[in-house]
Amino acid sequence: MNLPRIALAAALTLLSACASDTPPSERLETPRQYLAKAEQLIEEGKGERAQRLLEERSKGEYLGIERERYLVALANAYYLTENYWDAYETLKDFPRLYPLSDYLPRAEWLSYRSGAALAATGWTFLGIVSDLEDSIVVLDHFLLYYPRSRYALDALRILGEAAYIGRDYDEAIRRYQELRERVSLREASDRAWIDLAGHRIAMAYFKKTQGPDYDAAGLRRAKAELVGYLQSNSTNAAFLDEARSSLSTVLQWIEEKHLRTARYYLRIEKPQGAREALARLLADPESKRQDEARALLKEVEELEKRIGSEN
Repeated sequence: MNLPRIALAAALTLLSACASDTPPSERLETPRQYLAKAEQLIEEGKGERAQRLLEERSKGEYLGIERERYLVALANAYYLTENYWDAYETLKDFPRLYPLSDYLPRAEWLSYRSGAALAATGWTFLGIVSDLEDSIVVLDHFLLYYPRSRYALDALRILGEAAYIGRDYDEAIRRYQELRERVSLREASDRAWIDLAGHRIAMAYFKKTQGPDYDAAGLRRAKAELVGYLQSNSTNAAFLDEARSSLSTVLQWIEEKHLRTARYYLRIEKPQGAREALARLLADPESKRQDEARALLKEVEELEKRIGSEN
């Protein structure tokens, strides 16, 4: 008997058992056993071990409800290991293929959470723009297949914030308007959604403007949205302060716009256009530039005397 060889074989057997994901008494042989063990590991929060087990099998080995279980378990393992895009890819077709599945609520939650987690990663590490872009893909898909989900409002909020942070203000307005339309005013808890949406919409209209050179209609819309938000029932001091400051800036830009317009018409000797621009400024009793407007109005009157008021 070769004792050293027997001892070596025993040692290798023991080492193999220690390195395995399962003890010898739980050797996995069938796809069903792999799936059950992976689900147990997921319950214990052991995503990496569950992922390794599930990736040793393929979805083609599972039929019917077991395939649904397999896909959800694999996505869950990916989620636990922070492979959020892989979780999305795994469940992308799930609501279309298995609309009546008992596992659909879990697939719904994992899809939403994967998109939200990608967004959080994109915002935390500003250099990783791709994560934020991936979150938009995931959450757009989520809203398409789970439009009535309890997580839909937060998905819209994340998409709105992604657009807002990315300075795509038209898209931010669209997302937050949809959010506001979806929210019921009957519950006090929904007021936070209304407040956030109102603030972001108003601020997006403001941020779209680019000073007094921006078109007059855009400036007026920004003013109207900011005034509307300030007249709402908001109690968010930070939001209100930002809106007040932005409104003050817009009002200054509008005044400057009127004065520039008046000067332009004076330069091309069109007194009627100058008079109309100045009249809009002078109609505002709170304007701080009425003295400038009156001085320009005198120039308009002198021009009218010289060339006539019909020009």
